[in-house]
Amino acid sequence: MDRGLLEAEQAARESLSTAVDRQQRLAQQAPTGEEAREAARAVERLTGEWDTAREKVRAASPRLGALSDPPPLSVESLRRDVLDDDTLLLEYALGEKRSFVFVAGTEGVRSYELPARREIEAAASAAYAAWTRPGQRPSAPAAALRLSRMVLGPAREALGGRRLLVVADGALHYVPFAALPDPSRTGPMIERYEVVTAPSAAVVALLRAEGAQRAAPSRTLAALADPVFTRDDARLAARSPRAAPAAAPGGEALTNALRDTGGGTLSRLPFTRREAEAILALVPPGQRKAAFDFEASRSTATDSSLADYRFVHFATHGFLNGAHPELSGIVLSLVGRDGAAERGFLTTTDVFHLHLNADMVTLSGCRTALGQEMRGEGLVGLARGFMYAGTPRVLASLWKVDDAATAALMKRVYAGILTRHLPPAAALRAAQLDLRREPRFHDPLYWAGFQLQGEWR
Repeated sequence: MDRGLLEAEQAARESLSTAVDRQQRLAQQAPTGEEAREAARAVERLTGEWDTAREKVRAASPRLGALSDPPPLSVESLRRDVLDDDTLLLEYALGEKRSFVFVAGTEGVRSYELPARREIEAAASAAYAAWTRPGQRPSAPAAALRLSRMVLGPAREALGGRRLLVVADGALHYVPFAALPDPSRTGPMIERYEVVTAPSAAVVALLRAEGAQRAAPSRTLAALADPVFTRDDARLAARSPRAAPAAAPGGEALTNALRDTGGGTLSRLPFTRREAEAILALVPPGQRKAAFDFEASRSTATDSSLADYRFVHFATHGFLNGAHPELSGIVLSLVGRDGAAERGFLTTTDVFHLHLNADMVTLSGCRTALGQEMRGEGLVGLARGFMYAGTPRVLASLWKVDDAATAALMKRVYAGILTRHLPPAAALRAAQLDLRREPRFHDPLYWAGFQLQGEWR
């Protein structure tokens, strides 16, 4: 590829990343209306410049184009390269007047008509709210049942096997299909199926082909957890009077950024440290990397040495941007040891250019919020970015996850993978079923928020 194209794209991406960081910090400093508008205009302008540079790179890079906009697979390729006798593909296409779900297995493809997009997305939004909002939780069983009848019921006769690969559309990206009632029997889908999601079946085929050529990482686990977000954090060893305040995300241009934290204020996540320590304890000292506090930083995440690890675990806040999904991402340390502000917003545009070689990336405790129209592009784009960066699967949360439940779930997931040698999808299902059996964690709020995207083998 022309080196000039890569350099131009990198320069445009760095300018955009800096502008996003500046905009989010400015929003916490009571800017004037004109200052806020100027920051938003800068982001819009630089987004356009980056889009132009990226399209030139995409045209010259078949792999980037394949992951970003993969060509559809033929039925024969789908059956040969993606599916197996235990796996069914459920691919949704939501339309203005009517929608469809295509159910594909090794024996063929069937299609089922569903209601219009508006009706499905309203039901998905209601179920999501019922699962996650205290005041609406009593309505969760009815809301989940209504959604299940709508998106699974018409295809109930075709459901089988032990694994479902879900390619969602729109608001369905935010639905934990494992928690939906099984339309063929009592109980949730997780009791009968492993549930995996993917941007598309073609992406799975591409990841599988690349995985066959990938060298195994030399070390096991790197965990970035418990970052430092503000200068008043007790961990700050030194304060600099000249340092700019390190602020949390916010502002109209990022309407979906961390809505769950309230007022845009980023709170410390002490449970992420305990969670990371628990999973790191499963790994011998020479095979693990603990990046806590100031080390849970953007510089650590972008360091090429992260490619040495089989599993990379990010335990921090996340944010979705409905206006510009490619500016969604995760938040790492925003303050250095000297109290100076540091760039800590790792957007999807940055993730695409990480150098990883991991079997799985986990985005734990990231507290992703609903998009303005609940479309899901930011969530899908972030996972796809990590896939392009070199990992075939991403484990991520759909909602503001409970600290104690997440720590318990993650310890079980990694124990399943590292000590029981289960595939990640099977380890996640086993951990969720185990958590669900505990009375205090029986509610889907506690166990259903995480889903695996990408390769399940």
